[in-house]
Amino acid sequence: MYTTNAIEGLNSGFRRLNRGRTVFPNAMAFAKALYLATWELTKK
Repeated sequence: MYTTNAIEGLNSGFRRLNRGRTVFPNAMAFAKALYLATWELTKK
């Protein structure tokens, strides 16, 4: 149950990222945005 909450929190963070930025110039920019979002979300 504890891990489910962490996964849902991460998914929620990814949804917030995509809601704010709808267009990425290339796949590397999208991957970098996901990496940085994951980095920030795991700090919490």
